Amino acid sequence: MKKDSLSKPLALLFGSLFLLLSACTSPNAILSSLTPVSSETTSLPASESDASSNPVSSTPSSSPDSSSSATSSASSSNSSSTPSSPVIDGYWAGIDVSGNMVGNAFRGALQNVMIKKGTKTGSNSYKELNNILSKSDQHPNGGVCAFYRHDEKAGSWNKEHVWPNSRGAGENAGYAGSDPQVIRPTNSGDNSSRSNYMYAERQDPTAKATAATGWDPAAFGYEGARGEAARIIFYAATRYYSLSTAGAGGTSNGAAPLELSVTLDGTSANHLMGKLDDMLRWNAFYPVTRAEKYRNDYLGGINYARNPFIDHPEWADMIWDAKGIRTSSYTPSSSSYSSSSEPASPSKDFRLVTSTGDLVNGSHYVIASSPSGTGYAIAPMMVATYFVGAVPVTINSALLNIDNTVASFVLGNDGAFYTFQNPQMGYLSGCVNSPHYNLGFANAVSATTSWSVTLASDGSASLKSGAGVYASYDTKYNDFTGSQTSATLALFREVQA
Repeated sequence: MKKDSLSKPLALLFGSLFLLLSACTSPNAILSSLTPVSSETTSLPASESDASSNPVSSTPSSSPDSSSSATSSASSSNSSSTPSSPVIDGYWAGIDVSGNMVGNAFRGALQNVMIKKGTKTGSNSYKELNNILSKSDQHPNGGVCAFYRHDEKAGSWNKEHVWPNSRGAGENAGYAGSDPQVIRPTNSGDNSSRSNYMYAERQDPTAKATAATGWDPAAFGYEGARGEAARIIFYAATRYYSLSTAGAGGTSNGAAPLELSVTLDGTSANHLMGKLDDMLRWNAFYPVTRAEKYRNDYLGGINYARNPFIDHPEWADMIWDAKGIRTSSYTPSSSSYSSSSEPASPSKDFRLVTSTGDLVNGSHYVIASSPSGTGYAIAPMMVATYFVGAVPVTINSALLNIDNTVASFVLGNDGAFYTFQNPQMGYLSGCVNSPHYNLGFANAVSATTSWSVTLASDGSASLKSGAGVYASYDTKYNDFTGSQTSATLALFREVQA
């Protein structure tokens, strides 16, 4: 037999074996057999060119289907060094988060999924929002949860255009002003206070706002509203950014699409919202809340478009940076605490508490969900009456290193009970508001703020308030809440230099 006649069959045999093994070991093939995904195939649109150095303006953007060749070469310029890394989960399947697709290309891909899967978006009138919001924003005690305040408004309430009516949202069906992802229930007076001003962080959020200063969503004392507001603005600027607002109704002027602005702009007809760098920072610093997750799940469950920045807060940095539309490759962290977060204060070490001898009056403590491994800790400035925000932490050898994204508490003790006081939030409180067992904060010491602490040698801790409420961590919503039954947490005490 000739050498060539032997090598060809062997080459074919090895080639077939290679293809078979590749198919069997493909991560996507394995994951698709284990992870439920949508039966739909999401086709990504051809995308826009991101060549402009100052793309955030009032100039209408082109369709996400235009200029595909320019963006294709720009997006693929780094493809040889960074492999594609598509999202695996069902709703956002096919979105490339490798860092090669950024700016309007990434925004167009998200918009395509939102339009294709959010089939009910645009089908309701502005008036019909009353019924939708009463369910999507339902408060744990009934009534609705008032935006900006994060409290209950059981009686009459108003509808807040988070993206203002006069800045292009309008109120007609099919536009942002009738989209329940963009409209939130508010107290009537709060709605009037905001007017149609852009969002901007202010040293005194309660000071009278003007077009030149912007309006701070923390004006009523709930700083977490900053993060919630930013993620809604990012949603509107993604779902509607390339779509003409002509016919939006209300007091909207012109046809300019919705777009974000680096600077505060007082001209409503430009249909701009900002201030971009503040909103990027808020999105990074203030964690996604239980209310956001609940309403996103509810609206997505009845076929309205999901808000991608609630599912993946870090994706905002794939589209924008502080100068406008992102033009270069970028790979964000899987955490929402990215490079755009507030500057961290010097970090501090906290060690796991394993005995009551470590509970020292006046010392600083962190409350975490677990005594070891990866967990969550209570976040600062996430004040709520029914649950408390959390941020991810990693515990190494019973040691926890934190910066200003984690709240620390000063321990108080009267001999029988302990108090946990944070200078911004007040005293940790566990109370019963039938039928709910709630975790929140109070301004004064009472039975609800007085805690008995039980510790195990492995660092497992149980905290029970004088009102009979256990502090617990909710794995579904990644936050801290009250419970009727004992729950495992952990305390960490600051290591003194």
